[in-house]
Amino acid sequence: MKPPLHLSLLAALLGMAAPVHAEKIDFEKEILPLLDASCFKCHSARAKKVKGDVRLDDLAAIRAKARTDNLVFPHKPEKSTLYKRIALPEGDDDAMPPSDGGRRLTEEQIALVKKWIEEGAQFGEWKSAVAKEKPVAIEQEAVNAADVAATAKRIDELVEAALAAKKLARNPAAADDVWCRRVYLDLVGRIPTYEEIIAFTKSSDPRKRVKLIDTLLASNGHASTMFNYWCDTLRARDRLADNVRGDFYLNYIKTSLRDNKPYDKWVRELVSPEGDLTASPAVGFYLRDQGNRFASVDNTATIFLGTLIGCAQCHDHPYDKWTRKDYHQFAAWTSALTDQRVQPPPAKMERTEVEGIRAKLESETEKRTTSQRKQIERRLAVTAFDELSRQMMRRDNRQGSFILNNGSQAAGKLPADYQYPDGKPNEAIPPAVLFGQVNAETKQRPADTFAAWLTAPDNTRFALTIANRMWARIMGAPFAGPVETVRDVEDCANPPLAAYLAKVMVAAKFDLRQFQRIVANTRTYARQSGTLATTGADYDFPGPLLRRMSAEQAWDSMMTLAVPNLDAKISFTPPDTSAQEETESVSGVEEIVEMAKDKAHEGAKAEMKLIRHPPRPERAKKEPYAPAPEFGALTRASELRQPAPEGHFLRTFGQSNREVADGGWRSGTVPQTLMMLNSTLFNAVLQKDTPLSAALKSNSSDSGRLHVAYLSILGRQPTIEDMRLISGALNGTGNTMAITHTLLGTRQFLFIQ
Repeated sequence: MKPPLHLSLLAALLGMAAPVHAEKIDFEKEILPLLDASCFKCHSARAKKVKGDVRLDDLAAIRAKARTDNLVFPHKPEKSTLYKRIALPEGDDDAMPPSDGGRRLTEEQIALVKKWIEEGAQFGEWKSAVAKEKPVAIEQEAVNAADVAATAKRIDELVEAALAAKKLARNPAAADDVWCRRVYLDLVGRIPTYEEIIAFTKSSDPRKRVKLIDTLLASNGHASTMFNYWCDTLRARDRLADNVRGDFYLNYIKTSLRDNKPYDKWVRELVSPEGDLTASPAVGFYLRDQGNRFASVDNTATIFLGTLIGCAQCHDHPYDKWTRKDYHQFAAWTSALTDQRVQPPPAKMERTEVEGIRAKLESETEKRTTSQRKQIERRLAVTAFDELSRQMMRRDNRQGSFILNNGSQAAGKLPADYQYPDGKPNEAIPPAVLFGQVNAETKQRPADTFAAWLTAPDNTRFALTIANRMWARIMGAPFAGPVETVRDVEDCANPPLAAYLAKVMVAAKFDLRQFQRIVANTRTYARQSGTLATTGADYDFPGPLLRRMSAEQAWDSMMTLAVPNLDAKISFTPPDTSAQEETESVSGVEEIVEMAKDKAHEGAKAEMKLIRHPPRPERAKKEPYAPAPEFGALTRASELRQPAPEGHFLRTFGQSNREVADGGWRSGTVPQTLMMLNSTLFNAVLQKDTPLSAALKSNSSDSGRLHVAYLSILGRQPTIEDMRLISGALNGTGNTMAITHTLLGTRQFLFIQ
């Protein structure tokens, strides 16, 4: 069959014979051989060192690089780095392959690559040019997560086997003081106090590390730091949406963590809830995106399945296999979840009526009476009436008065602008899952079916995603790729480790504390920290990764130095609904008057009791610390506004604004340096009677105070060189305050070693 005339003419003009494809270009047959011949020398597993961290012999690696650097941008070759580099003229410094690399592509081959990208850069069934095998033996291995020591040992064996295969050395064991500071930061989100680190380092108990891990995991401090983590991930905040209060949802998250609710149960509550925020606060997960259900769909896939599908809402995913139809079938599971605003009965109260009755109550207080109790009662009645009438007048605009309905019929359909041949605009579609199979029961609500599939023990993706998250929290780096784009087990840098950790999570019955207990008890965690060879590279875990504290860890560590008994101030008290409930069923001003008089009667009895039997005067208790004016309350990050306001220490140091999942950041900035140098926070940390000041006073010598300062702030003893330099600067003045200020401003303070 002859090619069409216009193609033959174009080929003649270009001086080449252009092949004509009746069907789309086959990547494996036509593109892969070109990459093999021209690119694999430098950009594949066969290279001694992969140049530019670009691998072209593996689909997972190609897609990962496409997300960050537009390596291949479907339908747009002009945006694709691969095409732009091979299309550069020979001799250009950036042309690929370089003169000492593979064979340069011909014009015809470059055109073929361009056309493949224009057609959508489809890879077909191809996954990798490198043979990959699922670690079947590991997947069949029995795991007893209750045996912490044996499970931790097996993890170490898998880590160390991979290190040996790559001829990489394990890091030396971390000293007690370094390990102690690390485990406090990882498990309770703050540095240890001076007393805590001294008690640990001086203990001769051979099981002291095991015992400390158990103590920290059982503490309120652990619930506090996990609350910070999950607020960042779930984008939880004081106001969930424009008119939706967040305090019930926030308290639900915190108490679920305090009670160590199994993660799979918790997720089922989140993705298939029903009711209002007061009685069923898990509905906050959906009300966070009130009016934008697809945002909730995107975050469900990202948080619980480590999969970014948001791009496929409007078009086939440019960097992954998901089609637009895949997206909307996945979204159909929650299409029966709808919210509605619940309005209380309208208040039958006119402002003039309220003012008139208040005036009558006010005039009552002016009438003469010989009864002191009656006089008090009249005064209190006016106060109570004012408060109750205010509640009535504003209840119609009350935040959080929404209810979520969990329907029984899915209502999924394709969008009105659907543009692909596998469906029609507005066509009804059944729900479908992204991975594996779903066991749908006709009597179940769609969201319940979805929740059961999502959290099923045999849904490896779910277990792998949360295991990857918890490992990254403690070790500083993930084992299965970024938490939002989790790789399949066989695509991980250490597939046996990935398979085993997913099994540990299932065997632990999704007990996140138990999983963290196992990881914290490994030899790997107990080693000195390491660093990444290049940004974004896989980490082989010769020890935990050296990393900066999160904003919350930095703040809570400062609070540890400034506030006595810091963790005792963590609150799990649910929001107070008494004021709201008090006027919920009241419809008229007459009822308000009766309620006000009842309140006044009880209040007067209490006041008279105090008058007749006054309490003994007590000395006013003086707080051992004063708040820093620019930051308000000095307490743990979990007890502050969620998120903190702009300009607060937390936001300057990287606390998320809670607009995107896992939006916190840990980079150093100039404003951080200026804040550490000039903030009034230092006045709170260094003033009289703070834990730091008290510890410093316990030593009378410069040398002793320096040791206290180093242990309190940096979690280690000063070196001989530290002592020489700083003792010279002090010169017997005893001015350790200046030294502690300096230590707090160092990078070492802000890092987890």
